Amino acid sequence: MKRKNKNNSFDDKIELELLNKYYIVDRENKIITMPLHYEKASDLIDNRVISKDNYLFDYSELASINDRIKRIPIIYSVNIDIQIDDYEEYNPKKLLDGFNDALELNSYNYGRERRKKWLQSAILLVIGLTILFFMAYGKINSWFGDGNRGKVFSEAFDIFGWVFIWECVTVAFLTPSELGVSSPLFKYRVKKISFSNSKGDILSSEETAVIYNEWTNERKWAIFLRWALLISGTSLIVLDIIRTLEFVGELNLFDPNSVKSLFTDPNTKATLIIYIIFYSIQFLVLLGAGILNLSLYRRKNIHKVASYCFSVLLFFVVIIDFIYLISDSISYSSVTGHIVTVLIVLLYIFSVISSFRFIKKENNKNDSLDLVKDDNNLDGNNSDKLSEKQD
Repeated sequence: MKRKNKNNSFDDKIELELLNKYYIVDRENKIITMPLHYEKASDLIDNRVISKDNYLFDYSELASINDRIKRIPIIYSVNIDIQIDDYEEYNPKKLLDGFNDALELNSYNYGRERRKKWLQSAILLVIGLTILFFMAYGKINSWFGDGNRGKVFSEAFDIFGWVFIWECVTVAFLTPSELGVSSPLFKYRVKKISFSNSKGDILSSEETAVIYNEWTNERKWAIFLRWALLISGTSLIVLDIIRTLEFVGELNLFDPNSVKSLFTDPNTKATLIIYIIFYSIQFLVLLGAGILNLSLYRRKNIHKVASYCFSVLLFFVVIIDFIYLISDSISYSSVTGHIVTVLIVLLYIFSVISSFRFIKKENNKNDSLDLVKDDNNLDGNNSDKLSEKQD
């Protein structure tokens, strides 16, 4: 006996029947056309933003459309059909451009919000890892003492560290967006946007794939560079903390008697001073380079000479680290640590050089666009003067 094939897709008949009363449901192609009625075109425009030739779509209306899209079953794409009775003096094509501009501006705001959250998560991650590594090295080197007191301090640092780690995860993945419009929702759910008259005749339309490709392809490289800046900057700071704790644990600097014996021994005093100076310089270089990259990630104005200087200093740190590696007993952990350091430094150098080249390219592009605008304005003024002379 053959079993009947069950439809496992989310296709609630009752819900679709309700939606079909107000929207146009295409079950075969999984598309719902959402006709939205407006009496006047001015109801859609943000009148507080004054522009002679451009009409910016009102953000509150964009948020209202966003809320309606959320109510559509997720397996259905959405076509937005904005039907206007009276277009007044507004051009339908310009209205569509204003809608696209509002989406693009919202996408920039969404990206800025995400960058802020990722940076907050990175800072929380660094704090959490610092506490956990401090707890681990403290247990190994008995920094917290023996017995119950040491156990209490270890447990306390362990709890504090994991609190910051979980807060990092919460900020990055579980905190909802504060924006009323979700950029990914429009990008992945909306198939087409159109403007039509009261009879349903389409006057202007465009697919969202075309809209997003126009201004996202150029930003893919920028997004990759920002991730490289964030990862390399955070990794350098974490690496700096680990190396500092290793240095403190190796010399047992929390024990006053150990420090006193190291500096009073004439055989080790000179070597120890050089060792401390090198690790102090390394600490400042790794920390400074990490902070610079995180500042570049936040798009703060950083002079490229400073970043290039830190790149050179990091290169010398890697060389000295390699010399120290081959002069000491080579182990699997030391080789792995050196390889990780080299990869982080290479990622830092790559992200810095590529970021400044990208910024220079964008600035040149903006300058060329300004020149074109000036030439167009000059041509327009000349044509106006010529027409006045002919009159």
